[in-house]
Amino acid sequence: MRVFVAGGLGIEREALRALQGHAIRLAWSEYDTGAERGKLQPSVNYDLLNEPVSHEHAEMFRDNELFVDISGSRKSCYTLNDIAVRDGKRAVLLDYFGGWRLVHVAPEEPCLACIARYERPLPGILLPPPPAEAVCRALSAWADNHSMESKVLDLTSGEEFPIEPNPDCPAHSGEFSFLLGRHADVVAVSCGDRNVAVSPMDPVTLDLKAHRELLAPHVKIVRETPFFFEFETAQFSVTLFRQGRIIVKGSKERNTGMWAYRRFVGA
Repeated sequence: MRVFVAGGLGIEREALRALQGHAIRLAWSEYDTGAERGKLQPSVNYDLLNEPVSHEHAEMFRDNELFVDISGSRKSCYTLNDIAVRDGKRAVLLDYFGGWRLVHVAPEEPCLACIARYERPLPGILLPPPPAEAVCRALSAWADNHSMESKVLDLTSGEEFPIEPNPDCPAHSGEFSFLLGRHADVVAVSCGDRNVAVSPMDPVTLDLKAHRELLAPHVKIVRETPFFFEFETAQFSVTLFRQGRIIVKGSKERNTGMWAYRRFVGA
């Protein structure tokens, strides 16, 4: 079976092992992924796409039979959900709604968008690490279960419950807005200055004071004004504006900008 995996949460090694035996294509979305193919799991055969999932790659993904999202990006989850509903495929999507949960989407059945429409999630840096063992145990059991219905696994309680049909679901009404790029964040790279800017496609107005207080335990705040604040993390300096735009200084990589946006703003 051909399986597409959107990575980024740091549990890719375990997920590849759980899916061993399938033809795997991994899209890896962390900022430090310049390593050679095979570094994550040398014993598993897989192809590596060194870019985060976006609508731009949707046609490349269509030949897969199962779509797995462990990226930590809610927009990525909804993009793969759109593909699964449109093409009658299966998807397993990991998302955080007050706790980690794993959503299985079956062909012609209710989906992630039946549960809730997209809302911007918390910054990734504020989320607890996902329970890798429980996620991969479910992946291993679910991958070959082609008759399984759509359902949700609460990874905190271990409880499972079905997804109820929703007449207002945009995907089941033929509205695949994530595949059309209507939510795709805009990335601009300034190679000369080694800066990457990311601007949200969806309207965003941040409470800068509240957001700064959320990030302060995790980063070093170096400057703040009523319109933006600047902080340092790892080898990067990041400026975050009230409209949700960020500038990452110290890199000219598109992946770095997307990583920082998901981690410090949420997408």
